[in-house]
Amino acid sequence: MRWLRGVTALSAGAALLTFGAGAAAASVGPEDVAPSSPAPTTVPMNFDAQGWAEVRTGIRGRVTIAGSFRGTLDRATGRYTGGFALTPTRAHVTVLGILPVVAETDWAFTEPVSGEWRDGVLTMRVAARIKHPRLLAFGTIQVAGGPNCATRNPSVMELRSTPSTPIGDPLAGATLTTSGQGFSISALSGCGALDGLLSAVAAGSGNQATLQLTPPKLG
Repeated sequence: MRWLRGVTALSAGAALLTFGAGAAAASVGPEDVAPSSPAPTTVPMNFDAQGWAEVRTGIRGRVTIAGSFRGTLDRATGRYTGGFALTPTRAHVTVLGILPVVAETDWAFTEPVSGEWRDGVLTMRVAARIKHPRLLAFGTIQVAGGPNCATRNPSVMELRSTPSTPIGDPLAGATLTTSGQGFSISALSGCGALDGLLSAVAAGSGNQATLQLTPPKLG
């Protein structure tokens, strides 16, 4: 019967080996593998900004836009929000086509800048009051201005890229322009004794804007 006891021992050993292999396999089962973190859909959306606003009311001229945009893009939806930091500029304009005026111009944004990237088109909504710390006739004589001199109501600009030139990546930048009736400029307030006169010539619609957004330069 010694040979029978040997066979029994071999069978028991094989069973132990099979159990051990099963336990090892179970220890590396799918439930024990740490899940990978999903890729974030929200990314920074930062640009250098250059452009201009073309004023076509009783005051005519081009106001330079320069500065930067910092925002956040949700790649899942294509929507983004952010804000501009613009440098105050000096614009050479004419009043009623006769009087040359240098208008020191700044922007007071009244809501976050927002927009969307959809079907290769980038859109942007900007709302801001236009401020004039100083208005200088002939470039030297201050005729109006001050810390409170600004449009009474925000000017709302709806800008978009050219649909015929689709944008493959919204982080690569774009050139945006107003369309249709452009944007309106409201009457002025807080500018001094000439508020009424300036408001009559400064307010109006049909103004246009162009904005070039480019990725910030490194270094």
